[in-house]
Amino acid sequence: AVVPILKAEFDVLGDSIRAVVIADYEKTSAVSEEITHLLDEESGGAVQAFRQLLTDPNTDLLDPILVTGSTVLVDDDLAGYFLEEARAWLVEENADVELQLVPEDDDFMVVRGLGSEWGPRLYIRLITTLFQKGVTRCLVGTRGLLGEGWDANRINVLIDLTAATTSMTVNQLRG
Repeated sequence: AVVPILKAEFDVLGDSIRAVVIADYEKTSAVSEEITHLLDEESGGAVQAFRQLLTDPNTDLLDPILVTGSTVLVDDDLAGYFLEEARAWLVEENADVELQLVPEDDDFMVVRGLGSEWGPRLYIRLITTLFQKGVTRCLVGTRGLLGEGWDANRINVLIDLTAATTSMTVNQLRG
């Protein structure tokens, strides 16, 4: 459902869209042993949602970025512009990090940061700034990083793929 939802929202919001897709895990969550043979390792996770967005020409236009606690993936169409903007931000922040883009798939690249400062604390700030600015119009990530405590005031579309059901958790994520 992620692709048709984002396509419909993009049709209405145009370039002002700032969508966030949240999953519980980077890859599949733990499932019972009797059904593990039915699912690949990315089923239900953020990586699968990210890959799905890249397969559709409408949602690929959003130039999605995936961000988790261990991974940053960038749509290949966005790679050059992302690198330029990210490097400029790192200079502004006096961060001693060199970025590399490593081709992983035909549709996306892995962002590698070389330097001791590279980690979720830095790259979440970087990706959030680029999202707010419109460099990317769609973030895909995990509830642990893009949930409680993370703020981005430009979000106008939220797709919640998590299994969270408590009112506190749901309200916190949507807030």
